[in-house]
Amino acid sequence: MVGRSRGGFLPPRGRASSISANPPVASSVPPPPPESLVVGIEGFQARVRVREPVVPARRVGLTRPRRPRPSSDESGPSNWASSSAGSREGTANRNSNPSSNYVGLTLQGLGIGFDVMASKATREYYTTETKHQIYATILQRNGSTGRMKRGVLASVSKDHEAPRRVVSRLWEMGCIGNSINAVKCNRMKRCGRNKIPFDAAAMKAIPPNERTTLESLAHAMNVKKTTLQRRLKEKEFRRCTNEVKPSFMPENIKQRLEYCLRNLEPASLAVEPTFKAGFNVVHIDEKWFFRTKKNQKVYLTPGEEPPHRETKNKGHIQKIMFLSAMIRPRYDRDGNCTFDGKIGVWPYVEWVQAQKRSKNRLRGAFELKPMEKVGKADSREYLVKYVLPAIKNKWPLSDRWNTIYIQQDNAKTHVTCDDPVVVVEAAKDTAFKN
Repeated sequence: MVGRSRGGFLPPRGRASSISANPPVASSVPPPPPESLVVGIEGFQARVRVREPVVPARRVGLTRPRRPRPSSDESGPSNWASSSAGSREGTANRNSNPSSNYVGLTLQGLGIGFDVMASKATREYYTTETKHQIYATILQRNGSTGRMKRGVLASVSKDHEAPRRVVSRLWEMGCIGNSINAVKCNRMKRCGRNKIPFDAAAMKAIPPNERTTLESLAHAMNVKKTTLQRRLKEKEFRRCTNEVKPSFMPENIKQRLEYCLRNLEPASLAVEPTFKAGFNVVHIDEKWFFRTKKNQKVYLTPGEEPPHRETKNKGHIQKIMFLSAMIRPRYDRDGNCTFDGKIGVWPYVEWVQAQKRSKNRLRGAFELKPMEKVGKADSREYLVKYVLPAIKNKWPLSDRWNTIYIQQDNAKTHVTCDDPVVVVEAAKDTAFKN
């Protein structure tokens, strides 16, 4: 059995079918016309006529009566009357094109300027006082009757230069409210919740230790944290980083003042006090450095493995102290550096005998390890053994016979100014003062 539909034959359900656009047919069968299709289904042949769907030109909208085309002076650059879209030639071209899907209203010779329409003023809002004046004029000319008399609407609209719909709506509002107070401007000026005020005087009264964070300040002022965040963004108050300053006793202030006076040029005291150049002052200082960091940022290429770092205890990473010495660098008249001022950097290390045997060394073998504590004896040893010889070797020849000063900070481990060991070692080749 073969099913049949409106378009031709269909194969029965559940049976295989074979459909071919060019099936083998006998020579007695005439060739099909170009607009037909031969379908063969299990020995049956059917000729189905195929027609191409014709899409009519869709035209939706109203067509206004034709008017005389305005001159070039009357039509603007955006006027449809001066373009092919609004001319008779453009209309004829659209009508002659059957595949055109033009949808809209055809404006022929209307002379509408879209530049004027785009720059049209927005809707005007009338204040309550203006509306009261319009309503009073209506009452004066119309009376208190509910129905507005003929000609009152047009006259009031003309006198107050207001649209007729506005005058009509105002009269309706007055009739519903039965009073002039019902006529008012309902436009919302400021909406939303009121801004929470910020009291700067109350903030000053709070102790500084209670306003270190926004949470503590919000709790002390009894406001929300988000409110303070908005006020901080509006710069009603500011954030300040407070540093601890050293507490000076009168003796400390006197010593610092004397030190500043000693570093002034004697010849400049009468005119303009100027500090000395300081080319003969060596500054030394110590600094602790950890062997590595617990977390280290590193940039890697795609596919590269991160470096492997390990330590015995992440909470107690090994550290070492370094001693550095440097002076002010020197330049010639052309700006070339003649002396960079780098004297040297030395680590505080010591040789220690191993207490136990391991796979790396035997018991009693000497190992180089960082000093856990640095005392005055270690500072004297490094000053005599490393700092002074380096100064003598690297100091410029042109200034070798001048007095050189070694400046230290007030650490307790530093040697005194009259230390005999340092004075003797510094005075061996050249007169040094520390």
